[in-house]
Amino acid sequence: MKLTAPAAAWLVGLALAHGWYDAAPSAVLFLAGAFLVAALICAVARVNVWPAALIGLCLLGVWRYEIAEPPPPPPVESSAPVHLRGRIANDPESTATRVKFALEIESIARKTRAGAPEWAGQTERAGKVLVYARPESAPTGNRDAPYFRYGDRLELSGTLQRPEPIESFDYPAYLESKGIYAVFWPREITVREGGERQQGFAAQLGNLKDSAQAGIYDLRRRLARALDTALPPEEAALAQALLLGLRGQLPDAVSDNFRRAGVAHLLAISGLHLGILLLLTVGTLHRLLGRHTHAPLALAFGLIWLYVLTSGAPASAVRAAIMGSVYLAALGLGRPRESLLPALALSAVAMTALEPRIVAQISFQLSFAAMAGIVLALPWLPPVDRAITGRMERAGRLGPAGGVALSWLASGIIVSTAATLTTFPLVAFHFKELPLLGIPTTILAAPLLPFALVSGLAAAFAGSIHPVIGQLVGLPASAPLTALLQLVEMMPKETIAIEWGGANWSRAWYAILLAVLALSESSAYRVRVMAWLRGQPDPSGSVAAQPVRTGGAGQYLTRITAVALVAAAVLYVLSRIAGGGDGRLHVYFFDVGQGDSILIVTPGGHQMLIDGGPEFAGATRQLAGQLPPWDRSLDLVAATHLDTDHSRGLLRVMENYKVGTTLVGTPDTDGPLYPQWQKVIKQGNHQRVNLAAGQSIRLEDGIILRTLHPPATPMRGPAWDSNNNSLVFQLVYDDISFLLTGDIEAEAERYLARTAPGLESDVLKAAHHGSKSSTTAQFIRAVNPRWAVISAGRDNQYGHPHPEVVGRLEAAVGEANIFSTASRGTIKFSTDGQRLWVETER
Repeated sequence: MKLTAPAAAWLVGLALAHGWYDAAPSAVLFLAGAFLVAALICAVARVNVWPAALIGLCLLGVWRYEIAEPPPPPPVESSAPVHLRGRIANDPESTATRVKFALEIESIARKTRAGAPEWAGQTERAGKVLVYARPESAPTGNRDAPYFRYGDRLELSGTLQRPEPIESFDYPAYLESKGIYAVFWPREITVREGGERQQGFAAQLGNLKDSAQAGIYDLRRRLARALDTALPPEEAALAQALLLGLRGQLPDAVSDNFRRAGVAHLLAISGLHLGILLLLTVGTLHRLLGRHTHAPLALAFGLIWLYVLTSGAPASAVRAAIMGSVYLAALGLGRPRESLLPALALSAVAMTALEPRIVAQISFQLSFAAMAGIVLALPWLPPVDRAITGRMERAGRLGPAGGVALSWLASGIIVSTAATLTTFPLVAFHFKELPLLGIPTTILAAPLLPFALVSGLAAAFAGSIHPVIGQLVGLPASAPLTALLQLVEMMPKETIAIEWGGANWSRAWYAILLAVLALSESSAYRVRVMAWLRGQPDPSGSVAAQPVRTGGAGQYLTRITAVALVAAAVLYVLSRIAGGGDGRLHVYFFDVGQGDSILIVTPGGHQMLIDGGPEFAGATRQLAGQLPPWDRSLDLVAATHLDTDHSRGLLRVMENYKVGTTLVGTPDTDGPLYPQWQKVIKQGNHQRVNLAAGQSIRLEDGIILRTLHPPATPMRGPAWDSNNNSLVFQLVYDDISFLLTGDIEAEAERYLARTAPGLESDVLKAAHHGSKSSTTAQFIRAVNPRWAVISAGRDNQYGHPHPEVVGRLEAAVGEANIFSTASRGTIKFSTDGQRLWVETER
């Protein structure tokens, strides 16, 4: 009561101000002061102070919320071009094809004079926008991904849009709770060097804070990079989300699986994650430094706050760090068994006092509601544990180890149910749906989380030392991450729609929960429940806490579990390493969306990748699905041209794989990815070979890669852009051949049909994703294929493949012999040089 009730009164005041009150804060401050003075008088007069004090704190919460006026939102028009100047206010994060960051607006210009923006001047409270930038749109090629940095001052031109709801999720309200009122899609970006340096002590402190924050974000990037090199792509993306709060690289399908299975909360850094790391840290430091000093607690305190800052300081992590700090203080004072409810109340007050409008953030509401449910359920776990173990032993069922396992299962059900009951109204209100199997999925997934966190942490640190060490550690470390991914994928995804979860309904739900909680706190109720759990009909027995029984059963179960986990890890590693070639040439046309990526694997195991698709992690994710996890090398990598839909994914491949030789065609110095491409070539010290028509590469005995295009002197003119100067390869294995055409269009096709000898091929990769301007009838006649492949994205905005192209190919090879990645997924051709087999993902 000493801390929990005042904190509750404060939060009620914030909630009232957010949802109802909107008036002058001075009147509220006056009333709050009057009630607090009345409470002081009551204390002097030895009268109950709580009614006046709680009302005063509630009004103080209303006042604090009202004075925290948000900045005005930027004006949003439908399609008018906008020019912005601003500063990056968070750690930029790579998504599939763009980099997103929050921009603090310093100035806005709309009108132009002689083609130059007219700036409105510096403003202190101009709000924020969420920017989705293509890194090739800014001169940042000399940097590592994600290219933009915290604190960068930018000048941007593009389009402002109002955010739209995502299915049943109120995405605009979510962004607004973070002070973001619009989404900005820039066409041009200029990095402004320096900026106005403000003078004074406060400005110097701000600069020092920015420098420290930039250093922490740099550490975050290095750890994310180490995970990329140490783990397979999906496992690396999951580890980045669990450890670092970076979810941009997590595939949409994986995020959707977690959400629909009811375990999306596992992806958010919260008390569960921080608690695991805190216990590991304290235990390790106690072993290293001893238990008779406060040094382990002080180091653990610094490490958990460094971790929270490195993860981007989400509300759930800050709350957990405050609670962890209170726990460490209790350990230092010799009072570790105090209730966690005061720590939760203290963290709520501290966070909302600094930023009161955080109460509107969904992450804050869900985090505190879930933790409140867990904290209130914790006192029930020891008596339930003792009751179940005692009943099983008396009944002679399951044995001691079975009783321990059943007790653990019951504890998981209690904790998950408590968290679900306290968050259910919020989930119904914000998302309008509820996963039916969220509780059982959480119970199954929760034991995997500590192993996933520890293994991800080990891979990150090992990868930071050296990529090879990271890959050695990452091979067994990926096992729990893979298990978590597969568990969530296989669980049923049934949800129920909730259309009636309004604000009044939520208030009624919490009122009922409070009434039940008040009932459960009565001594008579506890006596009856405990007696029932113990199997004692007479409720007169004592319910005083008994020591938790320990002994052979628990130790036996621990040993069995450890042996089973080690055996599972060994089997997992052996299964991933096992397997060999089948003596055939394999050509994979990867499903990378609206782009190209082709993997060639020879019978002898030589590997060549042509193009990498439009997404940063597109090719690496596909390679991980086809190559063993320990194989991080490619003999050859070819970039047909530097358009983003072919080469953006190659940047990540060149960073994460050991590449023997890089093959390029006509240098495209004007290409959007040229700066990043040059940097990754230089950094990796890759051997680069420029190819032209007439050159051939012997991949293996009997397997030749012929270069058919571009000519040694690149073709110039209005029609000869980077597409028409793409590299074109013919892969020949005895009697079977593949023609890989890049993005050439009709002009280059006519040139090839006229000049290239031996153009006939069994398999034709249709040029430019089935665009109408390619795969002409003349070219098809010259190639005379038996099969055709079209690499295009499903429901792409360009309408590829064009119906005319499909019609021309159907006339040449037949409808059954046309394979499109848009409909069939990844397409794999296998050949022994005389026969050809084809497999499709879908």
